[in-house]
Amino acid sequence: MEEELTKWAETWRKAGKALDEQKLKELRDPMYYQNHVQTLNAMLCSLPKNHVRRTTGLIELQKIIKRMIE
Repeated sequence: MEEELTKWAETWRKAGKALDEQKLKELRDPMYYQNHVQTLNAMLCSLPKNHVRRTTGLIELQKIIKRMIE
């Protein structure tokens, strides 16, 4: 059983390393951005424009928790 777990862990360790290498290879390739420009633009366009967050919401969360406790 322990040997199987060791083999399983080693397999995932190797897979993680291979995936990291593949990701870096793709990100370094100039054609990656050309091939994915539509997706990248869609992601950027989906961000809210001209919206400045003045708070993280922590104060509001603390108020809610305080009401729940009382």
